[in-house]
Amino acid sequence: MKKNPNRGAKIPPCKNPSAPAARRVKDLLARMTIEEKAAQMMCVWQEKAQKLVDSQGNFDFQKAKASFKKGHGIGQVGRPSDAGANPATPADGKTARGMAELTNAIQKFFIENTRLGIPVMFHEECLHGHAAKDGTSFPQPIGLGATFNPDSSSGFTRWRPRKRGFAARITRSRPSWTWRATRAGTRRGNLR
Repeated sequence: MKKNPNRGAKIPPCKNPSAPAARRVKDLLARMTIEEKAAQMMCVWQEKAQKLVDSQGNFDFQKAKASFKKGHGIGQVGRPSDAGANPATPADGKTARGMAELTNAIQKFFIENTRLGIPVMFHEECLHGHAAKDGTSFPQPIGLGATFNPDSSSGFTRWRPRKRGFAARITRSRPSWTWRATRAGTRRGNLR
């Protein structure tokens, strides 16, 4: 184990960024209880208001502490963009900055308040653009495919955002992964 220069304590392989990924994963899985492993398969999406955020969609430490008091963690939080919207609609939810602030607060909570400090994954809906407040939207892929016209669908797949555009907002909002558009089925031969 590598020593932590700040504390003189040994860093376990799972926390050592210079250790090979396979060794880190093996060590982490060996340290995890069955409850912690099960918690990593859970997602909080439509229960954010009950478990993680206040009525404005801001992180609520007391609510999170009560909901996750066993300290097993959580695998992912879905759609931070719709936090605070009632009903949960992204158009009324968080901006990119608001999502970044929310996801940073949630991440900090789970890293500091769980036994192993496993980070949370966040996901956002981006199948036809960023489905969030001030997000960029494109035509639905199924609709583009139904045109049987590859030229009509190729424009948005090659689209490159401006500095303050779609990708910049996605990056600032901090999702771990997104559902994204694919360009398939736009040629007649692909739909048989």
